[in-house]
Amino acid sequence: MRKLSSVLVLSALACAALTRAEEKTAETSAPAASSYMENRAGLNMNMIWIEGGAFRMGSPESEVGRDKDEGPTHTVTLPGFWMGATEVAQAQYEALMGNNPSFNKGENHPVECVSWENAMEFCRKLSDAAGTTYTLPSEAQWEYACRAGSSSRFCFGDSDRQLGDYAWHGENAGKQTHPVGKKKPNAWGLYDMHGNVWEWCLDLGGPYESDSTHGAKGASKGGSEAVSKHGGGGGSEGGSKGSSAWTCHLMRGGSWLNDPRKCRSAYRVGLSPDTSVGVGFRVARPGVLR
Repeated sequence: MRKLSSVLVLSALACAALTRAEEKTAETSAPAASSYMENRAGLNMNMIWIEGGAFRMGSPESEVGRDKDEGPTHTVTLPGFWMGATEVAQAQYEALMGNNPSFNKGENHPVECVSWENAMEFCRKLSDAAGTTYTLPSEAQWEYACRAGSSSRFCFGDSDRQLGDYAWHGENAGKQTHPVGKKKPNAWGLYDMHGNVWEWCLDLGGPYESDSTHGAKGASKGGSEAVSKHGGGGGSEGGSKGSSAWTCHLMRGGSWLNDPRKCRSAYRVGLSPDTSVGVGFRVARPGVLR
């Protein structure tokens, strides 16, 4: 009986130790929750955990409304990361930056008329205030998060008719922005990935590469050096596209002025980083524990 008791005690201790080890591993390898509110800078910014994985980036040749620069489709593998549930709102931007450059005013509307350079400055100030790294999402992170596991034209399917349930775009927005988070979210809890305002990405533009673990292309060349050689502007309709040597920064998602084609998950366009008309952004954060 004593031997049996000793064995049971040792087994219990071993199980407890194993449980503690598993808990410690979980604490260091996965986020504590699927979302959190970033309020250390007083912004009340909802951040959503995006589980890492692989997806097919770009659009197939058969997709309706496709542009050539959306291909070839290629497999991209990403680690997990955090993504803003909504575009940065005007009240949040003003609280940190001290100004509101938006043409369409409204404290809960997405901030717009923001250059890539000012969006990056917002991320730097937020990082300093919060004591952790915030940045713009890479183009691959943005499309992966937008698709939310889908491979269709939009996060919900292929139909233009359904887009109004998820997006403010040229056919339902009344030529103005609208408060963030009022349409349906995608399957991963992200709002306004289609429409409302264009969203800056971290990357410089360029042709797609082969299957890879995808990071931001040329992000270190930001600022005034990254000026489009293909006309730059284009206002809120969305800039110009290059064929093989983009030197502009990428925007995604379409806006309140655009037709459904430009709001597709794969649609990409470049703009000079000091241009701001019609463009907003959302923030991202590396996949580490708070």
